[in-house]
Amino acid sequence: MKKYFVQIILLFAFAFFSCNNGSGSGEAYTLKMRLTPGDNFKQEMDMTMDMGIDMMGQSIKNEMGMKMMMGFDVIGDSNNLKKIKMTYEDFKMTMKMDVPGAEAMNMDSIMDKSSKKINGKAISILLDNNNKVVSVEGFEELMVNNEVDDEATNQQIKKMFSKEQANSMLGMMFQMYPDKPVKVGESWDKEIETTMAEVKMTMKGKYTLKSVKDGVANIQVAGKFSGKGSMNQNRMNIDMDMDGDQNGQINIGLSDGYLKDSDYKMDIKANMNVMGQKVPMTMKAKYMIKGN
Repeated sequence: MKKYFVQIILLFAFAFFSCNNGSGSGEAYTLKMRLTPGDNFKQEMDMTMDMGIDMMGQSIKNEMGMKMMMGFDVIGDSNNLKKIKMTYEDFKMTMKMDVPGAEAMNMDSIMDKSSKKINGKAISILLDNNNKVVSVEGFEELMVNNEVDDEATNQQIKKMFSKEQANSMLGMMFQMYPDKPVKVGESWDKEIETTMAEVKMTMKGKYTLKSVKDGVANIQVAGKFSGKGSMNQNRMNIDMDMDGDQNGQINIGLSDGYLKDSDYKMDIKANMNVMGQKVPMTMKAKYMIKGN
């Protein structure tokens, strides 16, 4: 049972990324990623997360860190689809688990083995005119010949780098932009379907253009998560519901729409139903992203 909850923690660990609701004044700005063939940009992410699960009077805690440098190259634009190559230039995860009875588990070793397999590898992304992710190719090769000995844990790590997980992460990254020009003080809403540990969720984000200075737009984000679904672990069906908040700020360049930097926090609460028992879970994460 303890190893079973370790697998659930691994699943959740990687999951942590109508217009004109406000009134503004002055010039209206077009906020859109340029994505012209030949463009290239990078994003460096530093994420920390704390997770807790309470069951049968025991508390399972997990602290995770992830640092990642992603390189993006726009390599095509045809048939109303943009093709982007995303390369994991540097990738490292750390994990500290406080699981009674499983103190001997070397999670850093497991994460190191998986990280080494990912560094230098790339995936291909197709986006439509609304920057919606149409397809992701190449994720199957990321975990080929994975050296993790425990097969159950190995399968959970593969799910962390699945096509569905990629769609969730990249969807939030590319789809936050407004559908029309906005003025300082104006807000817009975006609703994005995402998947977190096999549970389909809806992220409703409210974005507000707070200021524009020296060619950089400062955007405030206040998002809501809600989700309900089920997942199967070790032939055991688990029902789950969750909700939470995401708050922070993002700076993007006006000339090309690419991210300059951002920082935001996520706070999610969930309840799992395991064999008729209610198991509460909490997740708190902090993200810092820099672009160049």
